[in-house]
Amino acid sequence: MKHKIYAKVKLNKNVSCNVYESYLARYPRISISANQGVRLIVPHRLPNKDKFILKILREKLSWIEKQLTHQKNAQKNSSFLNQKLTPHFQKIAREKIIRRTKEMAQNYGFRFNKIYLRTQKTRWGSASSKKNLSFNLRLAQLPQNVMDYVILHELTHLAHPNHSKKFWQALDKICPFSENYKKYLKNLRI
Repeated sequence: MKHKIYAKVKLNKNVSCNVYESYLARYPRISISANQGVRLIVPHRLPNKDKFILKILREKLSWIEKQLTHQKNAQKNSSFLNQKLTPHFQKIAREKIIRRTKEMAQNYGFRFNKIYLRTQKTRWGSASSKKNLSFNLRLAQLPQNVMDYVILHELTHLAHPNHSKKFWQALDKICPFSENYKKYLKNLRI
């Protein structure tokens, strides 16, 4: 067993946190998810564990509340993404994403091997070292300029496989408002 429940701490009237002990963890970490709520994972061998737990949760309370608010807003903003994808929509989405990716690759001089389209829970797109691109079908539900940003982001990864300074500079040259689109996507929940 990776984690075992250690305590449940009520931070205020709206926020509580499940604290888990981990034999594998070296450092404490807080995670917040829609499914599991607020979780603090602490190393099994942490000295003065109870005092430390209360101290870290008090120090991080405003950050935790901010993250919970951000998640609630993201869920509200993303309600259109929770609709079931019909076979008809999937067909249209495939055509739209593939066509636009080919257009943009040609316009900006990128070469790729294959395009994969999936319904993913956590990613809008990815690029592999084999120069394959993978996109979330829900990309077609986004505004055109945001969809273009994701496509350009993944195409740029073909030349710069990480998020280095060179990557962001190359992306900014072909997509000048990338920071705005990045923020837009951050406020959505797939």
